[in-house]
Amino acid sequence: MLSFSHFYSVTPKQNETIIVNENIQKLSQNETKSENNKQNFKKNISFSKDENLTKIFTDPKNKDETVALSTQTQNKQQKTQSDKNVQKEQTKIIYKSQQNPEKSKQELKIPEIKKEQISPSKDKIIIADTNVSKKPKFENNNTNKTEQENIIKPTITQEKQDSNISKEKPKQNQKESKKDSKQQKKDIKKHIKGEKPKLVIIIDDVATKEHVKMIQKTGLKLTPSFFPKTTASPNTPSLARDFQFYMIHLPLQAKFDKNPMPTTIKTDESYDSIDKKISQIKQDFKNVKYINNHTGSKFTSNQTAMDRLYKALNKYGFIFVDSRTSADTQVPIIAKKYNNPYISRDIFLDDSNELQNIKAQLDNAIAKAKKYGYAIAIAHPRKNTMQIINQNKDHIIKNVDVVYLNEIIKYYE
Repeated sequence: MLSFSHFYSVTPKQNETIIVNENIQKLSQNETKSENNKQNFKKNISFSKDENLTKIFTDPKNKDETVALSTQTQNKQQKTQSDKNVQKEQTKIIYKSQQNPEKSKQELKIPEIKKEQISPSKDKIIIADTNVSKKPKFENNNTNKTEQENIIKPTITQEKQDSNISKEKPKQNQKESKKDSKQQKKDIKKHIKGEKPKLVIIIDDVATKEHVKMIQKTGLKLTPSFFPKTTASPNTPSLARDFQFYMIHLPLQAKFDKNPMPTTIKTDESYDSIDKKISQIKQDFKNVKYINNHTGSKFTSNQTAMDRLYKALNKYGFIFVDSRTSADTQVPIIAKKYNNPYISRDIFLDDSNELQNIKAQLDNAIAKAKKYGYAIAIAHPRKNTMQIINQNKDHIIKNVDVVYLNEIIKYYE
């Protein structure tokens, strides 16, 4: 019996030491595996010297993939670390059980690992925050229902307030813009009394000898506006010499123009490029002072582009006349900035090529000149337009004086 009891008292300690040794071996094996995994991961994501590393951070696809890899490795490292902690705790308890057998039952329990001990990665935190903000979860009890109502209701009311503010702002801006436009019209157009009304008729798109003859045939002081010299209109500088007064018809970018002219100035064009074009016009047309825009609905509605153009025009002594091809024209604002008079056309005579419509618009131009004392009309060298002007020459002379633009510039200053 003594030998058997002695054997029984010794075997548990031997078994426990064996278990401890096995656990220690497992720990060392796990450590070596984790180190190997780290090395393998480093090898997998290594980059060649020629590869552009900026793509990893600028390309959304590459960025997502690298983040996914990093989160996977972090999760693996966290799991291995937690396994190590558990195994270490188990070995400590086994050692303690050898010293205090009575407490072995309590201490042999595997300790619970709190969620707080494992710190989640940054990417997980962001995902969790967005999910919570979109769909808040509450338990099924009365107190949490009231909390849910208190949290959700303020957000809804805040959204309503924001939507109301966003609805009110455009209305205010529209009212302010209308007031500004009315004020601009009042400031720009002055009533001149005590003189015979004066009417300026600008003929745009002049580029050929035929156009020149059509204008001269009327016997009126019509103002020709010549295209700049290009391969399509190479003779405009020499044609302009036949006139005492003329203008330049400058092509500017339109919102809808499938075939723009090669000399068209675009909204994204640099100041140096614009300056070069305006300088060339000044060399080709030495005595010219006034420029109006051909098309230009996109350009004249862009403040930045108009600012660059005005800077160049002022440099070479030009005065800009707004053809008003856009209701959103920003020319009045830029003209005021450069202390230039804002000059704009009042009537288009031949938006329609119908004879009756052209005659009606001519009457509107005369009426406008009578109302304010002066007006500017724009037309084109077309057969029907010139026919109406020639047929109504006596009617025009009776009611207004047809003058050049420089004769009414004083009314705009």
